[in-house]
Amino acid sequence: MRIFLLVLLFVAVACLGPLGAADADGFARGNALYSDGKFSEAAAAYESEAQRGHFTANAFYNLANAYYRLGDRGRAILNYQRALLLEPTHAEAAANLTFVRGRTPAPTLPGSGGFAGWLDVDGWTWLAAAGGWLAVVGWGAAVFRRRSRGLTLAAGISGAAVCAASVWALVLLNGGAKNPNRAVVLADDTRALYSPADNSKAVLTLSAGGEVSVLSEQGAWVYVQLADGSRGWVSADRLEKVVPSANGNGTG
Repeated sequence: MRIFLLVLLFVAVACLGPLGAADADGFARGNALYSDGKFSEAAAAYESEAQRGHFTANAFYNLANAYYRLGDRGRAILNYQRALLLEPTHAEAAANLTFVRGRTPAPTLPGSGGFAGWLDVDGWTWLAAAGGWLAVVGWGAAVFRRRSRGLTLAAGISGAAVCAASVWALVLLNGGAKNPNRAVVLADDTRALYSPADNSKAVLTLSAGGEVSVLSEQGAWVYVQLADGSRGWVSADRLEKVVPSANGNGTG
């Protein structure tokens, strides 16, 4: 077991390098800067392209790697999630997200991992539909055909179970990575307050990389729901939404 974990760790660390993203000058410049160990300049180059609305999975993956090298766990987790938003099968982004999350105590929202995290929203939707049709066909065959009734009834029950599990996963995901209200905390010691004022009492102190759900926005403050279900006000500059806006501002 220990050897298996060490192999996973090696794979995750080995993946922390840039991938080719696109033909845009900003991406090429960012890759060159990253290769030279200039991670801050590389991050700025990738960010400039994102702000222009040039979104690709590899670009967000490379940006996340640069932030990880800079010790910025919050923005690394944010951009690994954005890479997976665009390409759910991006193996390197998934491995690195798991690796970085393992190095921070920050809680995630329901649906960010575990059983519901096996598939994205589209995957669970298709599986729910397939399970539903299997249940209908199986039970229909069991009613109208005496032969192999046990087999068709079992197929119907199995289909219903798959459909129910898929629907439950969709409830847990609440939109998953595509949920426009999902946001990532960018900095340690971020306070969620009882009211939108700096002198307000803190509900909870959040760590970089933690996830919240944005309920409403009021000027420089955002009202959020935390992973434990409690709610509070957070300064808008302390978090970004996973789904980026067209101008590259994740909180817009």
